[in-house]
Amino acid sequence: MQLATPSESHFLRLFSGSDTNFNPYIYWNQNNKLVFGRTTSDFSNISAFLSLDGKTIEVLNTGSSVFLGEGAGSNDDGNSRNNTSVGHFSLHNNVDGNNNTAIGVRAGLGSTNSSSSGNVFIGYQAGDSELGNNKLYIENSSHPDPLIYGEFDNKLLRIYGIQENFGGLDINKGISSGVALSINGDEALWSDGNYFSYGFGSTHNYFGRPVRIGKVEGSSFALADLHVVDNTGIANIMIESYIQDAIIQLAGNTNNATAHWTIRRRNSDGHLQWKHNDLNRMLLTQDGNLGINTLTPDQTIHVNGTSKVSTNLPGTGNFVSTIENLATADNNRYNGLLIRAGVPGANSNNISELLRFESPDNAILGRIQQTSSNSVFFSTTSDRRLKKEIMNTNYGIDELMKITVRDYYWKSDTNNSKLQTGFIAQELYEVFPNAAYQGGENANTDPWGVRNDALIPLLVKGIQEQQDIIQSQNKEISDLKQMVIALKNLVEDDLRSRGDVNPSSN
Repeated sequence: MQLATPSESHFLRLFSGSDTNFNPYIYWNQNNKLVFGRTTSDFSNISAFLSLDGKTIEVLNTGSSVFLGEGAGSNDDGNSRNNTSVGHFSLHNNVDGNNNTAIGVRAGLGSTNSSSSGNVFIGYQAGDSELGNNKLYIENSSHPDPLIYGEFDNKLLRIYGIQENFGGLDINKGISSGVALSINGDEALWSDGNYFSYGFGSTHNYFGRPVRIGKVEGSSFALADLHVVDNTGIANIMIESYIQDAIIQLAGNTNNATAHWTIRRRNSDGHLQWKHNDLNRMLLTQDGNLGINTLTPDQTIHVNGTSKVSTNLPGTGNFVSTIENLATADNNRYNGLLIRAGVPGANSNNISELLRFESPDNAILGRIQQTSSNSVFFSTTSDRRLKKEIMNTNYGIDELMKITVRDYYWKSDTNNSKLQTGFIAQELYEVFPNAAYQGGENANTDPWGVRNDALIPLLVKGIQEQQDIIQSQNKEISDLKQMVIALKNLVEDDLRSRGDVNPSSN
């Protein structure tokens, strides 16, 4: 052992006893670094291994590799391998592999005389059995499926576990066009440089396999091209293409294949069809005809079954529904509503209702009914059981005689082509208010009207009063006839008494 003097550059040297053997050597060099190395006794061969300068630990060797820990890189051949390992037996069996980095006990341990290159192993026993090249292992065990696995040469990164991302996620940000995300080898997201789309980067963007989104309930397989399940696993939305038909299915429990709605665009005719439990419910033709419970709608709306229109909101003009014929061609009939009902040869015991009017409390206001095979009648409710304070009317023939019957033309008849006969509602109101509807200020939107049915009781009462007058007059005439006959008899008797033998001949 030799301790240096203040004038010498070395501080401590240990001798082996022979000038040709290498001896441990510690010295302070001219760069103010404490250097550890070895040298021969005559200083003819000096090798520096490690230097310290107070802030840097520098490993000095000709192989450009650094190994720290018992058995770490102990089989390295010492050539320029650029390997780095920290940890007990890390890169222990790697002999001539290059550019490896291993941090952790037994990280990248390898098998006997391995030659793996370009690997990065981080963690306890991370990649200790890996013999390939350009691999990334981040794991805290020797499991073959690490938490993070990568392949540098294939630009591949794989995560075994749940990934939580707090912040933005750029997927294949640098691509100008191509696959941004693959799932099980199939393209899932594709970019043309401006936007992402699903599936293959061509004119047809689709998943190569059926896709299921949501909770696994029953089978974990997708039951359609796109299968969406809610969190309960009961509500399902399925979208698929079948024999060139586009289908959307809304279902309940996936185990009950019939409890569903199906919307189908039929390729054969382009119609849109709704089915429930495989029963046809509605069809919309490409011509715009809608059929409910029929597959052959021949009108814009064709309902095979009963229908009901109800609302608690006012519609146009406070009406629930409007029937409108907008045809304007000349010489056409602008019909509004066709009711086809009833039975052929109807009799009094088989009266069909073609139209019924009811109030919101279901009270019947009136009906249009079939009376025979070729006629109908309108009736308004007039049940004695629904009336009270019944009395004889004071209206009669006097009011009837005051009603003026007019001839007139409608102003809309610009050519005066059809003379009309009827009443003026305002005039009728002055005589018999019950038979007139009192309108508003605008004659087009709220005109005055005539209740022709209200005139019938007045006509009946007028006829009755007239009949009473006729009968009274008939009685007066009869009485006068009797008086004439009696007077004639008196005259004849008087003539006879004067000796006129045949007074009746005079």
